[in-house]
Amino acid sequence: MLITDIEPLRAMEIFYDGEESGVWEGEFIKNEKNRELFFPPELREYLQRFGFLGVNRGGGGFWFPDDVRTVSIPFEAASRDMLILGTLNGGDDKDYFIGIFADECGMDNPPVSFGEAVEAGDGGQALSFWNSGMLLKDVLTYLFIENLFFHAKGTAYGNTEIKTLLKKYPAELCEGEKSLEQLLSGSQRPCLCICYDGEEKRFYCFEMREEEDVVSVFSPFISTEELESCFSREFYENSMNCDYAHALSLLEKIIGRMEAQEETEPLDLGEKYRLAGRCCWALKRWDEAEEWLKKAEPVFTSESSPAEATMSFYQGLGNFYSDMGDGDKSRAAYEKAEKAAEASGKDLCKLKGDRLLRKGAELSESGLLEEAIEYFEKALSEYRKNPKECKYDIARCGQLKGDAKRKLKTKNGMRQ
Repeated sequence: MLITDIEPLRAMEIFYDGEESGVWEGEFIKNEKNRELFFPPELREYLQRFGFLGVNRGGGGFWFPDDVRTVSIPFEAASRDMLILGTLNGGDDKDYFIGIFADECGMDNPPVSFGEAVEAGDGGQALSFWNSGMLLKDVLTYLFIENLFFHAKGTAYGNTEIKTLLKKYPAELCEGEKSLEQLLSGSQRPCLCICYDGEEKRFYCFEMREEEDVVSVFSPFISTEELESCFSREFYENSMNCDYAHALSLLEKIIGRMEAQEETEPLDLGEKYRLAGRCCWALKRWDEAEEWLKKAEPVFTSESSPAEATMSFYQGLGNFYSDMGDGDKSRAAYEKAEKAAEASGKDLCKLKGDRLLRKGAELSESGLLEEAIEYFEKALSEYRKNPKECKYDIARCGQLKGDAKRKLKTKNGMRQ
């Protein structure tokens, strides 16, 4: 079955198998507030979902909000503000600016202008824009076809192959408002369109040209770099609400590719093992977490591992076993962390203070406020042994201790 004339954002969703990595919403809000810069809704969604991925790189792409510029363009007897939103390769080895009039940015699918720098009468340069004949969705479709064709190492064919596809996909095997034959024939055919065969997992992207129509054929593909970007978005940027199962699935794909490459740096791979263990830990899949951490351990104890990295690994391993309820393994890991700290010349007070702080935070969260306050006081005692290095830790611990005291006072007051 061939899905015909797919909307560009839907095509990107299929291509990336639902993965997304793009511009933080706060960047749009900041520019709306400070610069009165408003993006067309479809473009904003595109940049938020796919702006950091390969579809927005290569033969042009849209800029991020901070980079967008507003210029005044002569128009009839007056002038109009235009947003310069990015660049597009016109196929003649020239890059053209992508522009949309500011007063049309509220439209769902506004018309797009192209522009370039030209010589002005005073010897300088000026911007010249013209109506491209394309709408925003046409440009997004163009980016999908042009950028992802090279990204996915696609193949282009001419009219002979298109005739074969018309026979392969008769009307009864097409899903959409129009069949493939209806799309490619007649005077109203689109200049660009995206079709997808879900069973074959293959895109057929048609470009209608004067000399000969072209179909670009390629399959969905997400690079390791893009997987890394998607993981960072989920694990780090969304840390307060991280979907650890999703983050783990991304890591497993990344690890599989890294293990298959001979040039992979051991420390990079070890860090991915550690992060996979962290995800399983958060999901309380204890056995799996321990397996990942055991795979990471030889990397962090190797000669190539910096002592600080070894210290951090064992400190985390001690915390893991503490949460798991294995006191013996936790203490053994903490001892190894202290040895690594000594080897790196680090003062042990911060290491010990961090453990005490963590325990206090756990007790406070569990409602055991008196015990929590005791641990915060012990942590402060350790941090104050090296106030210069631990000044931020002292402030944080003091704040947590104060919060616990206020909660305890409120709790005792309610009892009375």
